[in-house]
Amino acid sequence: MGLLQQLVWDLRAGVANLRYGTADVARRALEESERLRIRLQVDKLNRRIDDLQREIGERALELYERQEPLRHISGDHAIAKLVEQVEALRAERMVLEQETEELRARD
Repeated sequence: MGLLQQLVWDLRAGVANLRYGTADVARRALEESERLRIRLQVDKLNRRIDDLQREIGERALELYERQEPLRHISGDHAIAKLVEQVEALRAERMVLEQETEELRARD
């Protein structure tokens, strides 16, 4: 009977280790997918920021080529709206980067 009990105990221990290992792998996969999701969102925000900055530059150059005074270029309503959008996207990007740091700190 002692051998059978030892075999049953070893089998239970093996199953428990298997469950723990499976749960650990699943947890790591979820964390990695969350990191990837955040990284993709940051990349998307970076592309949008680049596009807006390009629009700001094009608008400023357009006004400069029309020989607008510099104070009109810096005070242009369209440029101001674009700058506000860039600032909002940068703030959103900062939040995502903080989330990434929090995920790293958990490891």
